[in-house]
Amino acid sequence: MNGQGNHIDGVTNLHDAVPEDGHGPIPPRFWWLKRISIGLGVLLVGLVVLRLWWGWEADRRLQAEIDRIIAAGEPFYPEDYVKAIPDQQNAALLYDEAVTVSNASANPVAKIIFICSDFRSCPEILADVRRVVENQRGILRILRRARGRSNVSWKSVGMTMATFNPGDLSTHRKLSKLMHMSAFCDFHDGNHDELIATVHDMIVHAESLSSRPRLVDFLVAWACASMARQALQATVADIAIGDAAVQPNAVQPATRRQMMELMARLLNEEPMRSSLVRSFQGERTFAYDLVQTIAGTGTGSMAWLPVSVP
Repeated sequence: MNGQGNHIDGVTNLHDAVPEDGHGPIPPRFWWLKRISIGLGVLLVGLVVLRLWWGWEADRRLQAEIDRIIAAGEPFYPEDYVKAIPDQQNAALLYDEAVTVSNASANPVAKIIFICSDFRSCPEILADVRRVVENQRGILRILRRARGRSNVSWKSVGMTMATFNPGDLSTHRKLSKLMHMSAFCDFHDGNHDELIATVHDMIVHAESLSSRPRLVDFLVAWACASMARQALQATVADIAIGDAAVQPNAVQPATRRQMMELMARLLNEEPMRSSLVRSFQGERTFAYDLVQTIAGTGTGSMAWLPVSVP
């Protein structure tokens, strides 16, 4: 063998590794780096294709489930929860008016604090409670008018992040407490007919709230209905019932018709039962809108997030 053909390791030929210009050996070619780069590129393209396909498949499955829900006659989109009712028949408009008047008042209902489970045990606070009730008498008249309307359809049912307003529910809770305080005054004043009418107002108000399709609406409605039952329980043993006219400044008895109407309302469990089912349907719609909002295609607002989402 001559010196030009010597092989050190059977792979590298020293003669071939020396360039003609004589500037030293050429480093080994990184052939594995090229292959890894090509492999990563193919993998990246595959992942993008997989992501696009799965996004399409997920949308297809979601739409199929939405179509199944709608075909079953259940509401899904936010507008499905708003019924077309003439304004003169819609009690929700008066309840919204009561909320607006309360929030605009110099002494809003939201500042009311009243704790008296047994009406007989709290006569010392009667004067203070009466002042509050008289100050809010206009709101009580609005709530009484609302009971006279036959239907309820909330224009803004809070099914999206843009329309959900927890403060509105808090005011409704205080409106129920205001009626509770009015019943307290009616009891001590001997106005039993007005007492029963006020409790009836409370029950109808709670049922109207329960028609709003959110779980939190149902819980607030249940709390308001419980307050009405407490007011009735605290006074029922002393309520005078009769149809005959009474002398001025005497006890004003509740009529039998009043009591029968109130009993029928209390025994009818359908509004609350159907409300519980509707609340789970509403939570489903709210979750859908929340996901759509995060994805940037919904109708909600991202202001509730601690950080902004691009």
